[in-house]
Amino acid sequence: MPLLERNLLRLRESVFWEESEHLGATTRIDLERLFTDDLLGRWTASATFTQETEGVRWFSQLTLFQNLHEGRAISYQVGITSESDLDVPITDYGLRVIYRRSIFNREWLFLELRSSITWPRKDLLEDRETNLGAGVALEMMFGERRY
Repeated sequence: MPLLERNLLRLRESVFWEESEHLGATTRIDLERLFTDDLLGRWTASATFTQETEGVRWFSQLTLFQNLHEGRAISYQVGITSESDLDVPITDYGLRVIYRRSIFNREWLFLELRSSITWPRKDLLEDRETNLGAGVALEMMFGERRY
């Protein structure tokens, strides 16, 4: 199969104004690769500059999506976050797993169970401590289904 049939590159630029950040811009890159019919990999990189940030706020994340069939899927993520002009080169890094399934026999209604572990640090003198996370999300899709 040709290279371009299994790969997708998306570039997105957003200019915004928020009261807390004032004027800003975000550049985002997503590079996806379909490994098999059930495995999709994605690398995401994002950089945001605002009038209130110290340099550029950025993150990079690798995600592996696995189709479990029958309306079920799981994703595995690893990522890092920082701001370029801070003393700490990487302010946070961690892992996340998300289990997703359709519920009540509806292809437009989803339940997500999320878990994460991260190690944040805001200054060089601070020790990194383990930060555990858990969450539940409900998502409803609206509109016509398009493929």
